[in-house]
Amino acid sequence: MVGITVPMSMDKVPLVKCANAAAVPTVDLSAAGAAAAVEQACRSVGIFRAINHGVPTALADALEAGAAAFFALPHKSKLEASATPLGYGSKSIGRNGDVGWLEYILLSVGSGSVAAASLPPPLGAALEEYTDAVISLLRSNRTGGLQIMLPDGHWVPVAPDPDSLFVNVGDSLRVLTNGRFQSVKHRVVAPADGEQSRLSVIYFGGPAPTQRIAPLPELMREGELSMYRDFTWAEYKKAAYKSRLGDNRLDPFELFPAAAQDCSSNAVQPPAPAPPHVAPVH
Repeated sequence: MVGITVPMSMDKVPLVKCANAAAVPTVDLSAAGAAAAVEQACRSVGIFRAINHGVPTALADALEAGAAAFFALPHKSKLEASATPLGYGSKSIGRNGDVGWLEYILLSVGSGSVAAASLPPPLGAALEEYTDAVISLLRSNRTGGLQIMLPDGHWVPVAPDPDSLFVNVGDSLRVLTNGRFQSVKHRVVAPADGEQSRLSVIYFGGPAPTQRIAPLPELMREGELSMYRDFTWAEYKKAAYKSRLGDNRLDPFELFPAAAQDCSSNAVQPPAPAPPHVAPVH
């Protein structure tokens, strides 16, 4: 999905109090031990910034330029590519459409099930928090707006970096790892009036609707209890569409919370110290 968030006057945007920019782990995908670094980032935060990812800068720039040119077309021209479900769409941001304007275009990569899984949730209050379904890769221009929620409930901004890819752990990946990986809550705040519009390119990965999702047996220690009942991708999507953006979409599937795990050998263990090539970005 490619999306553009158009700025609105700041007197229409609810002010959000945030701490300093989030220390998002940086993982060099070309470095030795990158897999361990990815695991550590997914365990501790649920998001990381991937560098040396192999996507040519020229290709990313061309995609951004092409998307910007498309969104600059007259509205009538863009409607010729209306989503059914793939194609162009637009939404007002805010409960009353008073916070901004989001435009997006949905493109299929591979099977139709992946495309269907890419459909965004209802955007009645698009500035509320949400978690991605399985995993997502995000690239944006130099306009900020992405925020993540820390464990203490505080929102912090993530500094934009068009040369990197931001990888978010989603709810289903949290289930597959039986709570070992964190599905971070995040949201996007519309840019202030006068700022450049925020343009994002997001790849969402999802299984077929009938695919069952449950903790992977290979990851379960002897005697370890599953924290979730198994469910299909279609059941998850149905629950997600019925929920508010800020709700915990795994609530209907939880058998007991992660906190119920004790410190025995069967419990989910805390992550090991970060490898030396994982560096915080401020």
